Amino acid sequence: MKKKFIFAVSLVVLFAVSFGIYQIFKNSGNSITQNNGTAQEITIHELMRHNSVNDCWILVTSSVYDITPFLQNKSNPDYSSDCGTDATKKIIPTTPNNESQKRLNAINQYNIGIIVPGS
Repeated sequence: MKKKFIFAVSLVVLFAVSFGIYQIFKNSGNSITQNNGTAQEITIHELMRHNSVNDCWILVTSSVYDITPFLQNKSNPDYSSDCGTDATKKIIPTTPNNESQKRLNAINQYNIGIIVPGS
């Protein structure tokens, strides 16, 4: 229980720190909508349930991606160790660059929603 709490607190802190990076990428064509035109809100607990290569969700800044199909293509970068976690630091370094933009573009189509802050 204590590990889950520490993990949740870490995600919230990382979310706050990542907000600046999010501002850089928010206009990169990242579209998160449901049928009604609003973003699907996902809790940290829901994200953490999708933690295997057969059901893999990751968090990057404030966006959640279901990269399960992405992992099936062995030519793609391997993010399998990041399933159910915040992969922001792995995909977007402290100083964003062209490579980080390529990594974000590669998973962009798998965007399924946004994380609910403080969930």
